[in-house]
Amino acid sequence: MLSGLARFGSSTAARLAAEIGLDRSRVSRHADRFEAIGWLRREADPADARGTLLILTPRGHEVIAALRAGLANHLGVLVADWPAGLAESLVDGLRRLTDGGPGRQRFSRQRFSRQRRGRRASGTSRVRHRDRAGWVRGRPPAGAR
Repeated sequence: MLSGLARFGSSTAARLAAEIGLDRSRVSRHADRFEAIGWLRREADPADARGTLLILTPRGHEVIAALRAGLANHLGVLVADWPAGLAESLVDGLRRLTDGGPGRQRFSRQRFSRQRRGRRASGTSRVRHRDRAGWVRGRPPAGAR
């Protein structure tokens, strides 16, 4: 979540949740914890009086920098003995995958998981059919044991 804030800048919990593929309540819970330890702060959203922006503090930026440096070091150790050019090809491929490129949508874990559960990307669910006993897709009716 902190990495998402560092990448996208200040954001509402709902907007950040959509960007990183988590639900808004989970982002809010993490924001509460991170605010308590001083990694982010909340401010009123000037674009929406009802909204609150999540903003990384300088300490939050330091944490992100340390995490990214540690990850870069770890990945450097993993690819140290690879043939010349292979690590650069991996980095280029990952950039293309995560950036999406021109005219392509960035990967959204939330959109993908909805489609896998049989829901459309808009979030609306398919019609569920009941059998004669009232079962929905193999589940007993509410109140039945």
